[in-house]
Amino acid sequence: MTLKQQREALVDVCESVGLTATGYITDDIQTPAAVISRGVVEYDQTMGRGSDQVMWKIIVVVERTDEIGAQDDLDDWVDPEGAQMLKTALETTAVFQAADVHYFRLRTASEVQVFTMGSLTYLSVEFDVETMV
Repeated sequence: MTLKQQREALVDVCESVGLTATGYITDDIQTPAAVISRGVVEYDQTMGRGSDQVMWKIIVVVERTDEIGAQDDLDDWVDPEGAQMLKTALETTAVFQAADVHYFRLRTASEVQVFTMGSLTYLSVEFDVETMV
């Protein structure tokens, strides 16, 4: 599975839980949004060629006009019991259960953070996703 295919799959899953998603760092977002960026790639986790580990970051961003409501919205994507839980959506998608994906895991969700884009401030949570293909 190529990096582009992984990126597109992450976008699709984020959109399935109600986020406007982009697979690239951008200066323009429509909240609630997921901005996906590729992190470190570690090659050849097994003997010989194969099992490359890719770290992804998904930044979920919400408007800050109602700070309590914004934090409640972020909790919906983090909450292990939540209907919009991003972890469940990611780990049950068929793309990441395919034969050419050796491992897939949403590892962590950060604390609520202030996210600034241009002159606007938002609230956000960063999710760290690991794939091995």
